[in-house]
Amino acid sequence: MSETDIRDVNIHDIIALGSVSISLRNSPSAIAPTLPFRDVAEIVEDGDVVALRALKWSYRLADRLFGRDAELAAILNWANDGRNQVAVRLVSGPGGAGKTRLVAEAAQQLRQAGWAAGFLELKADHTHVIDASGRTAGKGLFLALDYPEQRPELVRDLLARVADVGGTPLPIRIVLVSRRDHDVWRNQLPEVAHLLGRQELAAVDRLEEADAIALAGHVAQRLAGLRNSQLPSLAGLPAWLRQHPMHGLPLMIIAAAVHAVQHPGQAFQVTADTLMDDVAVQELGRLQRLGFPHLDRLVALALLHPAGLDAQRLLALGALETVPGLSGQALLDRVRATPWWQAQGGGRIAPLEPDLPAAMLLRRVLLADPDPGLPGRIAAATTGAGKAFEAILSRISFDLLRLTGSAHATQSLEQHVLQMLDEAPERSAQFPEAGFAEGTAFTAGFAVRVLQIRLSQAETPEDRAAIQNNLANRLSALGRREAARAAAEEAVTLYRALSAARPDAFRPNLAGSLNNLATFLSALGQREAAMAAADEAVALYRALAAARPDAFTPVLAMSLNTLANRLSALGRPEAALAAAEEAVTLYRALAEARPDAFTPDLAMSLNTLANRLSDLGRREAALAVAEEAVTLYRALAASRPDAFTPVLATSLNNLANRLSDLGRREAALAVAEEAVRLRRALVAARPDAFMPDLAASLNNVASFQSNLGRREAALAAAQEAVTLRRALAAARPDAFTPDLATSLGMLGRMLADQGQWPEAREAWHEGLMRLTPAFLAMPAAFAGLITALARDYLEGCQKSGSAPDNGLLTPLAAQLARLNQGAAQ
Repeated sequence: MSETDIRDVNIHDIIALGSVSISLRNSPSAIAPTLPFRDVAEIVEDGDVVALRALKWSYRLADRLFGRDAELAAILNWANDGRNQVAVRLVSGPGGAGKTRLVAEAAQQLRQAGWAAGFLELKADHTHVIDASGRTAGKGLFLALDYPEQRPELVRDLLARVADVGGTPLPIRIVLVSRRDHDVWRNQLPEVAHLLGRQELAAVDRLEEADAIALAGHVAQRLAGLRNSQLPSLAGLPAWLRQHPMHGLPLMIIAAAVHAVQHPGQAFQVTADTLMDDVAVQELGRLQRLGFPHLDRLVALALLHPAGLDAQRLLALGALETVPGLSGQALLDRVRATPWWQAQGGGRIAPLEPDLPAAMLLRRVLLADPDPGLPGRIAAATTGAGKAFEAILSRISFDLLRLTGSAHATQSLEQHVLQMLDEAPERSAQFPEAGFAEGTAFTAGFAVRVLQIRLSQAETPEDRAAIQNNLANRLSALGRREAARAAAEEAVTLYRALSAARPDAFRPNLAGSLNNLATFLSALGQREAAMAAADEAVALYRALAAARPDAFTPVLAMSLNTLANRLSALGRPEAALAAAEEAVTLYRALAEARPDAFTPDLAMSLNTLANRLSDLGRREAALAVAEEAVTLYRALAASRPDAFTPVLATSLNNLANRLSDLGRREAALAVAEEAVRLRRALVAARPDAFMPDLAASLNNVASFQSNLGRREAALAAAQEAVTLRRALAAARPDAFTPDLATSLGMLGRMLADQGQWPEAREAWHEGLMRLTPAFLAMPAAFAGLITALARDYLEGCQKSGSAPDNGLLTPLAAQLARLNQGAAQ
């Protein structure tokens, strides 16, 4: 915004922030921020509890906050810090953590102090003029945006305009209330994310046990009073809270207390998925009692758009016979007469809240018995959603996975979304940033299909190169390693040609595509080629960072991290450690200056450094670094589990190894088992992507259980790891044969512990046979593993009274001798 624009804006007492404008003077056209608190008595309807209402923050079944004093104080202190300017901050937390209720409580207290305070309704294609006068004392404006991840373009525009606004007559505070943490917003909006401050204003998650018990008792007492029913026993509550991490979320605690009042004989005996499904079933019962067949379809489809279903989308769905026998104006009239229609702002069926029971309702209505018309209905319901749809798809998919523990519903939803695109590829134009904006494993299939359609339509080498580079990343997230490598190779080829013609414009793109290619080549066991690509990427980024350090130091650090892993894979531990240390040094400096921007990258590089320190026997240092990485990733995964759970699991797996190295056996097993739990859930959703990780964690669990004398459990874990890795090696022998050999070595030791020496010998023999070709080709990389297998195999032969296979061992011994001789020289 120019100086003239700012002057004009201030003359008219209006501050324009994209589609949000703020009126500093009482104006008839301006709307006050909303704070839609409802009467708590409405939770009980005709003697029955409306469970969905009981869980909504707006009904305030809990009439005060529990365990959030520090977070509430942080928000209020920020609002009242005395600065007359526009400031924007973030409040984050997972679904069900109570972040919206927290912000609403802050807004209520500020209203009482004379502020205009409340929420901005995030409606698509709508310009808002917000009254900041307060129409009372005019102390300031506190404006909260819920679900901002579903409107990133609004947030980007708002933040960009905030940078142009200087002093204001009164404080203006804007809060984003998001599942995504600060680092995710930094990645998504890198050019303006610094305006969100250095970190979250507040980050909420599970409650401490004492606060959880107090909340449950308070809710049970209030609801029992509303129903004139007996107060249930809370005796089972402490044990229930410890059963699952989700049970500590305020939403789950309230749901469990509501369930206990409704079913006192089953108090605190049901799990999170049952609680959320029960709420969904009760809401479906309300829908069915209305006598409006298939209204539930419309309510479920409204969840796929950030603004729900307006008249236009309802008419489109009517044309698709979503409600048989009703379409056009007749459908609109019938819908408008239901309690699910919200008349404000032109009218709509709003998305149900809270998210978790809403996801279970969608599962029951749309996915349990899907009809052939569902893909077309998804297309109609998502018209105008744009990039918000990818965020919605990820959220719903992850919620269904973590609630049900099964990938069936998640995979069914993805299948119908892909079919939506296959039936009419032109629908991909509704999602122009899919595949280019940051995604998750739960949206990778959708992003791949959109990118493939765009690639078929791309006309320039620049467009094809960018699409192929992003396509490689999304294919990798699906576990489609060969396709990812092919796309990355095509991107490198295109960028080489473009860089040769216009080096200043395309050399950074070439470096980035080479870094990606190195990762994908390594995933397929092509270690030398991966090393060459990583080395070239680092060389290019060093030259770029020397000329423009602010722009290219972060990507130099990224490429050094990649190089460290590639050097380690080729048996060059000292060089690998040097590269890892340089990457961490760069990322530490970046994270100290901008922790909001570079914490995920620092955590990634710390993981690498811990492993490289361990390779050289520096165990205490490796453990300290691994613990720091886990701490960072836990915080990231708490606010955005769909994005950071996979890397948290990786970090936990590494930490378990480091603990074991120092003899901390019980701690190592506990951490490794947590990694297995996380990875089992991920495998259910994306087996191709996460099966190798699960096998690695099982291998560790087998070792740690054996160390603690739990032989039967250790043997079972080792056998499962071998089974998984056999399948992986059969499909991709170059990539997974070394891993299979590792697991066969582990299985042999578990069998030996049980006294099954002939079976142990056979496992070690198979490991040697499978690993020999790779060892002879790259002796430095596999010398340690081949030596351990050979040693164990010879012991197995001795214990079982069998002659060793000298034809197999002789060339291995000769190669090891040459390797040792070379090292001595």
